[in-house]
Amino acid sequence: MIDILELNEAVFRALDRTDLTYTYRKSNTASRLEQGYWFYGNENYFAISFWSGMDWKNRTPNIIFVVTYNGFVYLEINVSDSDRKREFVITHLQDQLGLEIEGRRFKKYYASDCDLQLALHLLDDFIREDKAHIDHILKNQADNFFVPGEEGFGYIDHKEFRQRRNNVYKYHDRKERDNEIVERDDSFNTEKPSKIRSFSVQDSGPIQFAEMQDIPTRTQWIFITGENGSGKSSFLKAIGTALGHRALSRNEMNANPGFRIEAQLGSEFRSSAQDFHREKNEGTKFRRPRVIGLCMYGPFRIYNSRKLSQAKFLQLYNKNGGFASLFSDNAPLLDIDKQLDIWKKDRKAQSMLEKRQYHIKNVLTSVVPNLYNIEFHLGEDRRPVEYYTRKDNFSEVLPTQWEHLSSGTKSVFCLIVDILLRLYDQQPQIADPGELRGMVLIDEIDLHLHPKGQKDLVSNLTYVFPHVQFIVTTHSPIPLLGAPRDSRIYVMRNRDGEISMERMDDKVMFSKILPNAIFSSPIFGFEDLISDSKRRDEVPFFEDDFREIKKTEQLNQEINDFLSNAKQKELYDLFNLGA
Repeated sequence: MIDILELNEAVFRALDRTDLTYTYRKSNTASRLEQGYWFYGNENYFAISFWSGMDWKNRTPNIIFVVTYNGFVYLEINVSDSDRKREFVITHLQDQLGLEIEGRRFKKYYASDCDLQLALHLLDDFIREDKAHIDHILKNQADNFFVPGEEGFGYIDHKEFRQRRNNVYKYHDRKERDNEIVERDDSFNTEKPSKIRSFSVQDSGPIQFAEMQDIPTRTQWIFITGENGSGKSSFLKAIGTALGHRALSRNEMNANPGFRIEAQLGSEFRSSAQDFHREKNEGTKFRRPRVIGLCMYGPFRIYNSRKLSQAKFLQLYNKNGGFASLFSDNAPLLDIDKQLDIWKKDRKAQSMLEKRQYHIKNVLTSVVPNLYNIEFHLGEDRRPVEYYTRKDNFSEVLPTQWEHLSSGTKSVFCLIVDILLRLYDQQPQIADPGELRGMVLIDEIDLHLHPKGQKDLVSNLTYVFPHVQFIVTTHSPIPLLGAPRDSRIYVMRNRDGEISMERMDDKVMFSKILPNAIFSSPIFGFEDLISDSKRRDEVPFFEDDFREIKKTEQLNQEINDFLSNAKQKELYDLFNLGA
């Protein structure tokens, strides 16, 4: 077995002494850079490339040298993003390198069951031999094969390489200091907190009193469930009201004269916490949120602001615009086309956009269902954003207009774009979403989405925003399946007008149980999971996997077909004979 973190460090030190250019990891997505994964991959594999060309959907370079934790070492060329790249590989690289075809991937195996030292030795051999061979082919064939403006295979830009290397140095230095008990440097050690550690509210909407207590700063997801009218949305709005310094209206003040908030806020990079309380409309003149980043969303998330004037679009960034989605039913969300037009007109903003475009594309194609690629056309003011969709790795990549995207795709797209743009606005010095911090409130996160999309949305948001805390309500158990460890689950109940809030993740082993068990647990409280359409003489299936149900059903059918009347009588006679 190979320790992939140890391999990352060994390759980092070995290649840092050379003049080669290669692919350091570009983003802190999933906190990989903080963990010490300097190159592409995770705990299961290591991947490095020495050439340009990215497969957006797989989020890795097209040509990579791979080492797996169980000792496999191979060259992989993945061209699922481009038929033209695939044609080039077949024409110029397949026979010359001795590549095997595996779907849209081409591979050449060097070893299996090797240890760390052998893997490093094989990387050195690869650089001297096959890398030199690929370099020679690209130098002599690529320019003539790929037309100008077409993305193909090439060499890594030296400026881009230096930028990535400097970013990795920053994380590498931090990691080496992790053994010391010190505060993070200025890029992490901000004055404002980013996470809730406790929160209580009294006299807010229908809520007399409700609270969440003792939440670890490592908790990234807080789920709030409950039947309609149980106070979920009111609790979420109370958090937004408090942290965003929203002023209560006169009607709200009259209905809830005892409105009071108490909270403790913290940061995963600080041991200290900030206590905060508010009564009525105290402190509502502050314009910036109490946390470093704050976004909030109601259940209606399919409207964007592409048809608004620039002036009205910019108003969405102001204090009231930040509350609009959570507190109204028809608020438009920020639109990427509009924002790009604004960034393009500002030289300083355009410079930051050049750094952000990779990350924006990476986040959107990682999270939005079936979205394969996006073209921004940064140098052309009037060309709109172009979207490319694909059903699966073997389907054709199709240009798709915004109007033709599905409602579920639009809903997720609008949500992710709005989160990105608002957090960028509140943390303007950051390009990598993996470094963004803050808090996102989402009412009915399951709305508009297929069950698979509900689970994927939670797991994908966890992946691309590792330092953002999400506090969400849901009517579905499916989002809980995508929840990371240390998530909190609360259930709100309304019994005769008295609202209560109870923590459930410490009572229900939600990380170990399947949806049926979650439904029948106290989280959702189903007493009966049997379909109303079942007849009395039908026996329900109790398997948790539909494939097992089909096997059982087929077996029952085969038994019934085998047991003719004559054979049933024969079995009956045998049983009677034995009696």
